Amino acid sequence: MGSARKKKEKRKDFVKPKLRVGKTKPKATAHTDLGFKAKAIGIPTQTLGGRVGDEAFAHQLSLTKHHSSAVRKDALQYLQTHLPETPDSSVVLATAPLILDEARSVRSGALALLAAVPEAALALHANTLALYVHSAMTHINAEIRADSTKALTFLLSREALPREIVRRQWHKTLQCFGTLLGWRLGATEPTYKLAAAPGLERVPNAAGHLTAFLRFLELGLVDQAAPDADLAAWPEWVHADADKHVLPVGNSNPFARLALFAPGDKDDAQDEEDPDARYRLLAPYVPTMQAALESSQKLGGDVGRLCKSMADLLDRVCQEHGSE
Repeated sequence: MGSARKKKEKRKDFVKPKLRVGKTKPKATAHTDLGFKAKAIGIPTQTLGGRVGDEAFAHQLSLTKHHSSAVRKDALQYLQTHLPETPDSSVVLATAPLILDEARSVRSGALALLAAVPEAALALHANTLALYVHSAMTHINAEIRADSTKALTFLLSREALPREIVRRQWHKTLQCFGTLLGWRLGATEPTYKLAAAPGLERVPNAAGHLTAFLRFLELGLVDQAAPDADLAAWPEWVHADADKHVLPVGNSNPFARLALFAPGDKDDAQDEEDPDARYRLLAPYVPTMQAALESSQKLGGDVGRLCKSMADLLDRVCQEHGSE
């Protein structure tokens, strides 16, 4: 009797249910109810300890080298949101190469992240940042060249960075601006040929480039150092001609051009410490710049106004240094 019941139960598993009109189809035995609703909860810190958070930050830092521009952009946003108060050098060193990124959103995200980094941390890597800015200014990609001076304008807008860039990267930055604007700096052609060169109307973001160039020249050629103390305020035992022999204010290495403690040839050493030394490096380029600026003033608008301001600055600086 027990075996008959078992056979009947087994037979029940293979019986096809009868479907009737107007009746709901019976649910399968393995049916799972999906009528519930789920809600997402965002937690800024997913762990109670800081170790896993540091690992997540390091992971996002490594994603700045990902092949996908969307991933790189998201990684920069995460780093900016979770940036510690005292970030280490890895943040700046990982973000600096993205100034040359092919995606505009990534380049903008890199500048936003650098803007969130404390200025003291950026000042330690001023030369590295200037290196990538110079690469962007001479890049083969026109869009990267057009956005290159945005990074330079950002660096020049800080307090500690402009002095380091002007003192260490003056000559190289001048040459990069010549390439960016299409000016053959140091060329020996006659003035009328220099003026007939391709104008700024063919240069994308010419107004932005000229704005950064004008600011760079102002920082480099106008003496920003504090005036020397009045000799009358010195003690009486100080010699009357002592002010002629003291080191200049704001110049930590006035004899850098001699390369006394640097390897290599002395001819390769360039003194960029003070405005006079920087003007000597600029002087061979002034005729080319004046000819290009004079022809570009006819364009009018922001470009013409900036060219006029830059030409006035060069004339004023040449008069000051020419009278010395």
